[in-house]
Order: sequence, then C-alpha cells, then structure tokens
Amino acid sequence: MIDLLSAVQQAVYDALVAANIGMPVYTAPPEGMQPPYMVVADMDNESEADKGDGQFEYITFEVHFWIRGGSRVPLLQAMHAGRVALDNKPLAADGARIENARWLKGSVSRAGPDGVTYVGVNQFETYGQPA
Repeated sequence: MIDLLSAVQQAVYDALVAANIGMPVYTAPPEGMQPPYMVVADMDNESEADKGDGQFEYITFEVHFWIRGGSRVPLLQAMHAGRVALDNKPLAADGARIENARWLKGSVSRAGPDGVTYVGVNQFETYGQPA
C-alpha cells in the first residue's frame, strides 16, 4: 500500500510547473503570499478496489488560482491554462500508476472585499494504484 494522495499531489504540482502558466505553484503557499499564485489544494480519495483486490483509489483534487488586479480576465486565462495542462494528460509519480486526470468543473469568484482579488477553482478526478 502506498500514499496515493501524496503521489497525485506531486504529479499535479510537477505538471503545473512544467506548463509554465506564469505564476508560482504551491502545495502550501508561504504565509503572507501575495497573488498571483496557484495551489494544489483540496483532495479526496476513496477505495474503488473490490474486497481483497489491493489498492485502487478514486481521487478528486482541486487547483485554486489567486489573482489580484482590475479584472478577472487574467484569472480566467490562468484557469484555462491550468485546465489545458491537466485535462486528459498523463500524471506521473514514482511508485504510482495514475490515470489521466479529467476536468470536472470550474468556479470563479467575483472580486473579494478589497475589490481586486479574484479566486478560481478547477476540480479534477483521476484513479490511482501502486505501480
């Protein structure tokens, strides 16, 4: 049995860094980090293995995008680039076999209380098992 959530998190992080979207990628942004940046954020997993058939998991994950500016257009562009980087693309991590991610949905905020900070979320799904 292996830690598939850590494997998927690392694979998603690596794919987003390789896509060179134009903003830093984090799994845990430093305290006080100012936008723009993206975060490999919420993750869930559940067993899809039949009893006694080993480890096979359904995994959902989110990528959060933070932008600050006079318009949310840069947020929409970054979210699209993130979707292109991950949707139906191979994810690779040592010791794990991860299926291509599939984009499920996105959500975009209006400006936050400061009037210039926007947040977007893309949600994906995949399946994983030990290699």
